[in-house]
Amino acid sequence: MRSFDPTFEPKEIRRLEVITGVGGRRAWSDEDKGRIVAESFAAGANVSAVARRYGLRPQQVYTWRRLARDGALALPSEGGAGVRAGYRRREANRRHRRRRRRASSRSKSPAP
Repeated sequence: MRSFDPTFEPKEIRRLEVITGVGGRRAWSDEDKGRIVAESFAAGANVSAVARRYGLRPQQVYTWRRLARDGALALPSEGGAGVRAGYRRREANRRHRRRRRRASSRSKSPAP
């Protein structure tokens, strides 16, 4: 029976795994987000399948869909995506932060 030797060092590397792909966060342009969201709103579209197609998590696509419904993200069929869309995006982000703050404060309150 072998005893445990904490100083054991392998003599050779038998397997080396190289992980490729996108690392870190990606920056999606508003046009790309709008196109992806519009595709997810299409009749018969599956949000998970659309997300997979672009290498996204479904949660991210749902967040972008909510921003589009709030008017903060312009879809390709919509016009006038200039300054007004930026203003709507800021307002939607503020509402989103308020909702999250309220939800976290509720979860921190002591139970009766």
